[in-house]
Amino acid sequence: MNPTFDDESVREPEPDPDPSETQDACVSRENSGRTPNSGRRRKYHRIWLHIYDLDTVMARLNQTLLRQMGLGAFHVGVEVLGDEWYFRWADTPDSGVVWMRPQAHQVHIYTESVDLGFSKLNESQIRSVLGEMVDQWPANSYHPVKRNCLHFAQAFVVALQCPEPFPEWVLGLPDAIQTPFLMPLADASWDWMRWWNSSGATCCRPQGAWLEAEDIEEVDLSPGARRTI
Repeated sequence: MNPTFDDESVREPEPDPDPSETQDACVSRENSGRTPNSGRRRKYHRIWLHIYDLDTVMARLNQTLLRQMGLGAFHVGVEVLGDEWYFRWADTPDSGVVWMRPQAHQVHIYTESVDLGFSKLNESQIRSVLGEMVDQWPANSYHPVKRNCLHFAQAFVVALQCPEPFPEWVLGLPDAIQTPFLMPLADASWDWMRWWNSSGATCCRPQGAWLEAEDIEEVDLSPGARRTI
């Protein structure tokens, strides 16, 4: 059964009462967890990492072999403030950061979620981090091995100051490929795939472009279509 994420924010817990404290100290403690100006309790926002198998074939390989060998291949998204954010490729300098409903990717296959705890940032700070990520991750900077959705999620989780570490096992296959022998092959393959996708060639071409934008429910944050965050 998939976990539910209704508790995207919680109130800071009150400390246990200390009988030795004076009445004045008890009155002061009643305001703990409240912001100085608003008088309201600060909310803490839970961060989830949602993990997907790339397709049905990779799902079987991940489950039976690759994950145990540290070579799993996954897609991931980070849920914060009720939305799931991830990074994708497109042949444009606009941002590759998009958002969707949590666990709702219509191409990759949802498999599990990792609870990364509560961010140390408040909502305003989280939205500021989101704006920075949108600007720093253009779609055409994507690389399937060196700069993909996994690396975006890892950087995002660090910026959100999550108490739990990013699970290194999801980086299995990309990390394994980053060797002096395999990286030139990965770079050449990626360059060829992008050229093939944009060349308009039809000889021996599969039906549809290989690198078309995913047809899923998402919002593009490029200029002109940018969501208010």
